[in-house]
Amino acid sequence: MSASQSSRIALLLLLVIGAFGQSRIISIAVFPAESTLYVRQMQTFTAVIMGTNDATIRWTVLEPGGGTITEDGVYTASESIGIYHVVAVAMSNGERAQTVVKVTVVTHYDTPPNA
Repeated sequence: MSASQSSRIALLLLLVIGAFGQSRIISIAVFPAESTLYVRQMQTFTAVIMGTNDATIRWTVLEPGGGTITEDGVYTASESIGIYHVVAVAMSNGERAQTVVKVTVVTHYDTPPNA
């Protein structure tokens, strides 16, 4: 992974105090960390969870009308242009970590005149 990719990873670390006073780190990263899509185009997001072996992931789109996302992280862009946010929440044993990915939806390919 390049330094550029590393700097763009949407990574949130959540420090959780365990039942015995021990610290546990739960974190989630989503790839790609941001995306530009065309209207109705699909993008598969992949979540990587660290600090637990048995987390579930819940995917949502923050804005109403901002597209849809399946439980497997497959996002379908809205029919309206704009900036939207995909939220990934990891949950394990009552603990949670989340991150947000920016999705920009555009209408068409940029082509030069008379092309």
